[in-house]
Amino acid sequence: MYRKAVLAGGALLAIAGCAPAFFSRTPQSAFGLQQGCPRADLGETEQDCPWAGWVREFERQSALSEALPEAIRVSLERDQADSAIREAWGLSQNYDEGVRAEIVRGPILEALAARMGVEVQQKRDRRVVHAGLIHTYGYLLSNLRTSFGYKRARWVSGRIEAGLRIPRESFGPGAYLLGPETTLLSQATFFMMRVALRDDAARWEEWRPRLEGRTTEALRALRLPAIARSSESQTLPSGERVEWVTDLVSLPADPRGGRLLVYSQHTAQGVRLITAFPVEANFSEKKNTPVRPRYNAWVD
Repeated sequence: MYRKAVLAGGALLAIAGCAPAFFSRTPQSAFGLQQGCPRADLGETEQDCPWAGWVREFERQSALSEALPEAIRVSLERDQADSAIREAWGLSQNYDEGVRAEIVRGPILEALAARMGVEVQQKRDRRVVHAGLIHTYGYLLSNLRTSFGYKRARWVSGRIEAGLRIPRESFGPGAYLLGPETTLLSQATFFMMRVALRDDAARWEEWRPRLEGRTTEALRALRLPAIARSSESQTLPSGERVEWVTDLVSLPADPRGGRLLVYSQHTAQGVRLITAFPVEANFSEKKNTPVRPRYNAWVD
């Protein structure tokens, strides 16, 4: 019988005779059920579990402040020593302008940042952090409901992998089980940087050896599908020029004809990744006037 302790610190919950609770796409864990997950009144589905239930338990018991789900804890242990992961990403604010609310609860974000060894900064009236951290593990542990649903959906639905015809969990919380060094963040970083630098072979060859050692063979072997690119130029108060680049990556096997949006920041110093998420076939960006960062990206 399979048994695994999924929390450390304030509470230990044993999962018996079921898939590991913190990487299954459709977990039926005792933990999720005990915490009332999924909650239909909040629009949750089984894909939101056990993550949504863990957040509610975290909020209920301050003793859990140092505990993290195993998938995230192990992933962060691997990611924290990786300088390429740190340098590949820009900054994101912990605030959703559509809902006008905090995305990840402050104590949870602090716990994630401490594990990865990055700083949560106070910038004017916003909390700002490593974009890769918040847009992957932070979104898994966000219970903010938006008009588009929960932000974790991109990583738990399996839509990206199915659309690209790559193994399940390649971009999921269970990516840490696909190899001795793989994680959701390492997989996402490799793929997104490859997309962002597809027209800059020299710069990609600088990044590739720093990133590919922590990715799966399936992801390294993937041929990029068709990609449409648009960009907006912004001049910062410092005088620095920023190109905000949106790449729409075809998902050839997606039944709805959807695409994967990859958003990145391009400057004279290089490329920094911001976020990625699936969009529908009819997606189009409304231009900002004046130009400003999208998708919670932050620049000073």
